Amino acid sequence: MNIQITDKYRITSDEHNFNVERRISNTKVATQTREWKQIEFFTHLETALSSVRQHLLRDSDESTVSGLLELVKEIDLMLDTIRES
Repeated sequence: MNIQITDKYRITSDEHNFNVERRISNTKVATQTREWKQIEFFTHLETALSSVRQHLLRDSDESTVSGLLELVKEIDLMLDTIRES
């Protein structure tokens, strides 16, 4: 399984876990490639989705409560769409 959440986050799975992965820039390589790095793993998909939600909120540049609340709505709508597909 490979669920692309955003261009920065995805969820993959193996036989035991759901893995939250983040795309990172590899600056050690001359071509500066971008690769995926596992940052967390969970036994339940819903927990992995919740973790991605938290990462997206923490990565945001929002500085107001109203802006954060609007972002929460957008993220929840996006994740609901993924759940339904």
